[in-house]
Amino acid sequence: MATAVLIAAMVVAGGCMSVQKVDLPPKPLQDEIRRGGVVAVGDSVTVVSTGQGEQTFVVTEVDQDVIRGASVDVPIDEVVSVEKRKVDPVRTGLAAYGGLYLAGVAGILVYWLVAALI
Repeated sequence: MATAVLIAAMVVAGGCMSVQKVDLPPKPLQDEIRRGGVVAVGDSVTVVSTGQGEQTFVVTEVDQDVIRGASVDVPIDEVVSVEKRKVDPVRTGLAAYGGLYLAGVAGILVYWLVAALI
């Protein structure tokens, strides 16, 4: 039964997030970041920059020059790509339903095994 719960938890965790890559060349991407059209406070992002490489963090502030995370400052002029991670309600619902289904099947199997042994 514990195995079924673990499998269900992995299914739910894997189904919750979607990744959205912002498909813009570096200069238009930087302009959109400054306008507030790409990242906002609270977004979970992966930013690739020329000076710092790839960094994943939750955005705490965006100003005209820098995207900030808890322990990260990325100059907007160095940003070459951005990926945003967000909860996908459809995938989350399907994953939760699948997890419950798997737990139910495991419960039935355990019941049958116990009944067969008695």
